[in-house]
Amino acid sequence: MKNKEERITKDDIKTVYDSSEKLALQIRMLSRAMKKISTGSLKQGALVILLHESSGVGKPDIRKILEAMDNLERNYLRPEKVNQ
Repeated sequence: MKNKEERITKDDIKTVYDSSEKLALQIRMLSRAMKKISTGSLKQGALVILLHESSGVGKPDIRKILEAMDNLERNYLRPEKVNQ
């Protein structure tokens, strides 16, 4: 056991902040990519069939996952500030 009290440093805070910013960016990118896929030329039904055939996962579950991925940004991130 350490006798010395551990302290949170500025570097610790920066590391956590940087990690959360990277996670937010990845969530935003994934959600926006799913929006592009869902509005692209490949219809959702075709995507569901392809994923079902390649994974064996049920079609209703695939639909729920695709919808959830599309909504990640809205559900977990604050709206982006627009510079004016």
